[in-house]
This record gives sequence, C-alpha cells and structure tokens, in this order.
Amino acid sequence: MTGKYHFSAAVTTELDRFTKPLGLRYVSLNRYRNYLGMFLQWMEQAQLTSNKVRTVDILSFIASIKATSSREMQNRTLQIVRQYFDDKHHPHNPAMGIKIKGAIKRIPHNLLDKETLEGLYKKYPLLTPNDYRNKVITGLVVYQALTSEDLHKIRLEDVKLAEGKLYVRAHNNMNSRVLALEGFQIMELHEYIEQIRPQFLNSSISEQLFISSKGNEHIMNVLRKLMATLRKLHPEVKNLTQLRSSVIAEWLKDKDVRIVQYMAGHKRVSSTERYQAINLEDLQEQLNKFHPLQ
Repeated sequence: MTGKYHFSAAVTTELDRFTKPLGLRYVSLNRYRNYLGMFLQWMEQAQLTSNKVRTVDILSFIASIKATSSREMQNRTLQIVRQYFDDKHHPHNPAMGIKIKGAIKRIPHNLLDKETLEGLYKKYPLLTPNDYRNKVITGLVVYQALTSEDLHKIRLEDVKLAEGKLYVRAHNNMNSRVLALEGFQIMELHEYIEQIRPQFLNSSISEQLFISSKGNEHIMNVLRKLMATLRKLHPEVKNLTQLRSSVIAEWLKDKDVRIVQYMAGHKRVSSTERYQAINLEDLQEQLNKFHPLQ
C-alpha cells in the first residue's frame, strides 16, 4: 500500500503497542500499521471496543473498504485483524474463517434455521416401527449433522447410551469423532435398540444400528422415504446434504470453527471455513440480513 495514513492518537498508541514487539522491517511494519490502522480507525468511529466486535462488524468493515481496495488487500487486512484479536485473547475471534474470494464453492443458499430443523424432528409422524426408526435417524441428522455414510456405518457398539455419546466412524475424507447426544435421543435410541430394531431382524445377524424393515443393511431406500416425509413436513427441505449444511452453519454461530471442524468430521479446517466464506458480491446481502442499516 502506498500513501500516508493519518490515525487518531488512540489508534496510533494501540498500533505502537501491537507492532513494536513484532520486530518487523520497515515495509512490513508500514503495511501492518496501515492495514490494522484502517480497521482500528473504523472501529473507533463505530464506537466499538475490541471485546464487543462481532463477525458482522468485520463484514461491515470489509464492505466499507470494498470500493477502494483489492481482494488481495482485503484478505491481507483480515489476516492482520485476526492476528490482532488473537493478541487480545478474544474469546471468539470475530475475523476467524472469513476470506474474501472471487468465486467460492458455495454452500446451499436455502439453508434451514435451527427452529425449522428441530421442527422436522419433533413433528415426524410415528405411525409404524419404520417411522420410529426414521425419526431416530432424523434426530442424528439435525442434532449431530450425520451424513448418509455415517448412518450406514454406525454399529450397536458405537452407541454409548450410559455416557450419552455416539462414536462416528471415519470414512473417505471424514474423521472419526465422538458426539454428545441430547437427553431425548438417549431414551429414543434405547427404545429403538431394545424394541423396534429386533422386529426388523431376520435369520441373518447384523451389528449395524440402522437396518431396513427386512433386515437389510443397505438403507438408501430407507433414507429416500425418510426425505420424502420430511419434504411433506416442510417444502423447503431438499436433501440430507442441505440438512447437514444447515446444522453446521448453525453451529458456527456460537462455536469456535475448530470445535465445529471436529464435530463435523472435517479433515481440513478449510472445509468448515467455507461455511463462513464471504463472497464480495454477497456482502451487502449478508449485512442486510444480520445487521440492517438504519
């Protein structure tokens, strides 16, 4: 960046505190001071203190420099801002996971909110043993964000009812993880295992948790019928991928990205961060949705 930037006395003092211990060379030092100074000056004008800054505020800042900065400059600024909040020991770094990209691998636009997701589970009709099994599966999708592959691989031994936990096995590009179960899930899983599942068993022996009504371990038809029921409950339901994406997006609203990475089974944090990635073209839409301008 070229040109001279003038910041307030308070911002200059904060820049001195942050940059002097870094021991940066002249060019790098100027870049750090200019990039971070722009953000601190914006924060000062917005009357925000560092412990009050949220992700939506970071988006507002990026929107404010969008017309006068390149994508590269915006990402460099975000990198320095992230480092600044790490230095401040911010409990939830508001700049974490935000990266400005020209074109990103998009997550679905039609994500469902937490209330809708939980409604799918609570309203699932219970008329037959198949329905009971399918409601248990729905719970593991909307509360633990399991994939169809996860559901196929769960074995009886993976369900730790006494501990209130579920072990999810690794597969393909997914890591294994141990996830907490909700109290009502523990009770319903117990009833499914003890009363419903035995009705599906035939002469063959299976340790797979979810099986078809004929004892088959291939449950794709089961999942297809489940999705058909969910679409009747809510017309915006598309598929299991959409439901999982919706759950992960909800988790990221109040959990650290590394925690969500583990819960989702992602091997790379970038797979989790893409749920936070912001396309420049979508900035105003995001701001209007989460922080309408008065």
